Amino acid sequence: AYLALLAYTAGLLTALVHTLFFAADSLSAYLELAAYVLAYPFVYLAAAWIFYHGLKPIAPHTLSSAKEHP
Repeated sequence: AYLALLAYTAGLLTALVHTLFFAADSLSAYLELAAYVLAYPFVYLAAAWIFYHGLKPIAPHTLSSAKEHP
């Protein structure tokens, strides 16, 4: 999850640098980039949620009940 967040951050920074130095039409490039910047908090929350809930240990009683009921 955090690897995806790192990739999103690197991609966002790359797009920002590209927009700053190489975009011919700056306004439309910034507006397009704004959507990705606004989505960043949601990507961060999704990565944190996956990390928190994905690493919780499975309770032992759920494993035994899964074996009893196929």
